[in-house]
Amino acid sequence: MFSQLELYLQENGDTLVPQAYVTRSKLKLGDWVSSQRREYEKISKLKRSRLDAVGFVWDPFENKWQQMFSELELYLKENGDTLVPQKYETRSKLKLGQWVADMRKYKSNQTDNRISKLNTLGFIWDVKKHDWEQMFFLLKSYVEKNGDAHVPKRHQTLEGKNLGHWVTRQRRHRSRLAESEISRLNGIGFVFDPAGARWDQMASELENYVREKGDARVPPNYVTPSHLALGQWVANQRIKA
Repeated sequence: MFSQLELYLQENGDTLVPQAYVTRSKLKLGDWVSSQRREYEKISKLKRSRLDAVGFVWDPFENKWQQMFSELELYLKENGDTLVPQKYETRSKLKLGQWVADMRKYKSNQTDNRISKLNTLGFIWDVKKHDWEQMFFLLKSYVEKNGDAHVPKRHQTLEGKNLGHWVTRQRRHRSRLAESEISRLNGIGFVFDPAGARWDQMASELENYVREKGDARVPPNYVTPSHLALGQWVANQRIKA
């Protein structure tokens, strides 16, 4: 059986014999390989040594994990991150994207050593949180450049990110945001209700007008010193009333 294993190695390049594999001479090599792994403690040191010498894989599951980890390292070198699309396959047809998704989904089943190895690659465990942090950083940069967080709905960043759409989603799905996220958005002057904020701003301008002019009869074409069309806004309030 060992000779058959050597022959399999020559023909296939490894000793990962499928469980159901049968040789041309009808020998159940797959079963024999499985029994060597199962009876590791019962096998003599000499036999273990001979098996080790031909690259015998005692733990195929661990071997598979190490193989996929190596593919992830290669992906990182080529793409700059570990955000592998779920349907991505390697050149050797390995489903790396699905494996990465499984690592996130079943993180609690991974050993501390595996988690540590993935962390050394900057592995992203929570993609949604990572994406939120990335967009928040872009919004913060927008505020620093423009002085406010009033991002136009169709605004795209230089990186091609739809920041305007993201901002709209934060407002629409405020109830789904964590308190810490809401607090951080508020901290950079984010407005969850732009229509309400606009109304308050115009009402404040109207109060200033009344203090200066003595009445609220704002001419329709009146524009404030800050270039706000207060006259038109006042007219709209009457129409809506």
